[in-house]
Parts: sequence; C-alpha cells; structure tokens
Amino acid sequence: MKEYFFDTIKEVYKMLFHGRVRRKKFWMYILWYFIFFFLTFGVGSLINFFSSKFFWLGTILISIGYVVIAIAAIPNISLQVRRLHDIGKSGWNLLLIPVPFLLCSFITVICRSFNLSTIIYLIGHLGSIAIMLYFGCKDSQPGNNQYGPNPKGIGSSNSIA
Repeated sequence: MKEYFFDTIKEVYKMLFHGRVRRKKFWMYILWYFIFFFLTFGVGSLINFFSSKFFWLGTILISIGYVVIAIAAIPNISLQVRRLHDIGKSGWNLLLIPVPFLLCSFITVICRSFNLSTIIYLIGHLGSIAIMLYFGCKDSQPGNNQYGPNPKGIGSSNSIA
C-alpha cells in the first residue's frame, strides 16, 4: 500500500505534468499524504500542547512536516494535473480550486462581522473541497485522449478483450 506514495513520487519526477493517473493511485497517494500530515503536525501539536517538557520533540515533528510538505508541493500539483488529464480536462482547471476560497475570503474582509465572515470563509473552503472531490472521484475518460492512453487500458486499442 505504501508503494503508492513512494512510487507516485518517483513517477511524478519522471513524467512531471504529462500523462494520466488513475483514481486509485491518486487517492492512495492522498491517503498516505494525510497520514504523514497527521503524524507530523497532529502529534507534534499535541505534544506541544500537553507537554512543556517535550516541546522540542513536537517542534521537530512540525518542522519535519513543513520540510516534507515543501518537497512534496510539486508532486502534489503534478498528480492533481495528471488526474485532471485522466478525466479529459486541462491542468489549468486546477486553478478552479482556490476560486471559491479566494472569493469568500474577499467577502469576509468586506463583512467585518466575525460570525458572518467565519461562515462565509467556511463556505469558501467547502466549495474548494467540493471541486477537488468532484475532479478526484470522476471516472477516467475511456480510451486515449489528448493527454495519453487510458491508464486502465479500457476503451483503447491497446486493451485486452
């Protein structure tokens, strides 16, 4: 199972923003990414919150988390672009994800009411998450498309009947 995470990172640097990636590989990578995120930031924050004696350990875990997130930024973006390619969309559609968040953040600044701005801010986050889930859960475009062959091999001339 962990091969999805490490193999995906290796593959990303080979193919960068070209080709397609299946849902399974995409979601397994996301799963490992969030497990790592929880282990570094979550555990590090809990250690810092509950123990002043081991504050150094929590700080080290959180620092490791920031370093790995910085290193994984390009593989994350590349994987999302390749997932969009698999459903037949341009990688530029990835820019749709921050639109609800930025729009609601702008409205939040205008509102000046804490309760209302918090609700609007949350709506922006939920909109961004909904777009990401839609793109991530949509089935592969059958056959070859302009971004390459179907990674499932279904609907293309190279599939086995």
